[in-house]
Amino acid sequence: SGHSYLWSPSSVFNNPNVRNPVLSASNVGKLVFSLTVTNLSTGCSATQFDSVIIIPGLSVNAGQDRIFCQNDPALTLDFGLPSGGIWSGLQVNNGVFTPTQAGTFDVVYSLIYFGRTFTDTAVYTVNIKPNATIQFNATYCLGEVIQLNSGLPVGGSYYINNQLVSGSYSAPSPGIYHVDYIYNNGLCSDTVCQSFEVKSLSQNTIDTVICSGTSIIVGGQT
Repeated sequence: SGHSYLWSPSSVFNNPNVRNPVLSASNVGKLVFSLTVTNLSTGCSATQFDSVIIIPGLSVNAGQDRIFCQNDPALTLDFGLPSGGIWSGLQVNNGVFTPTQAGTFDVVYSLIYFGRTFTDTAVYTVNIKPNATIQFNATYCLGEVIQLNSGLPVGGSYYINNQLVSGSYSAPSPGIYHVDYIYNNGLCSDTVCQSFEVKSLSQNTIDTVICSGTSIIVGGQT
């Protein structure tokens, strides 16, 4: 090439005798280095000085990847390390992640350090939450068989007064009964509740006084 190169201090360069070496410094602070170029034909040389600021290495941590169901409680993003950074991403607002929309989202934690921006990304997955429904009558008669087939989507579980029941149900006594229908799609679940009353048929007897030889009309009463 007609020129020789000498970078100094040589210990911080992978090859101090090439035109474009790689600088690798381990000490934090200001590093002054120089390049001396010599013309091999004339023997003339020139030296130029420059400097770089070596800052400590920084590891930014946005935390673990997370899985949500739609409309789960919002998550306050207060665990980024080191502290003092900024959170960004879809469904992130003022440092809070609100899982209202289903999908996969990159949640980024950024920290400016010595004028440089360091980032780490966590992946948040929001799964679709099912919408469970049931329909029962408001009242049933004691002894009546209640079919447990109104829950949608089909395939959920019925709990009556906190007891798992399947197929059909016949109340053992009059009263108010509470039904929970729980549907799980393998990723998220939804619970819907309804109450119904079971009533008994009772016969009231009333003594009526009549005179001998007279008649009255009688009938059943419930």
